[in-house]
Amino acid sequence: MAWSLSRWLMFTRAFQLQGALTSAGLNGFLTAWVSVKRLGLTQSMCVLELLICILLLYTVLALILQNTGRRTQKKGWLVTFVSLDILFCAADI
Repeated sequence: MAWSLSRWLMFTRAFQLQGALTSAGLNGFLTAWVSVKRLGLTQSMCVLELLICILLLYTVLALILQNTGRRTQKKGWLVTFVSLDILFCAADI
């Protein structure tokens, strides 16, 4: 039996969640290390951590909202989440 579009989106969203968790954890560790060792915490490091945390929250929110009920089969929700994915990826780049 073939997977529907919503199953593929959930599968790719799980990879997005794993990537966001990994980058948030590693960057958080690096930021804490630099802060504890007093190596000169810069504003760009804090902004990067903030962007990663926003992406992580968006991914969790999208995963919950998109895959509860019958929202995954409505075109409006899919267009909204794909548009926001593109926007967040552009902001992170």
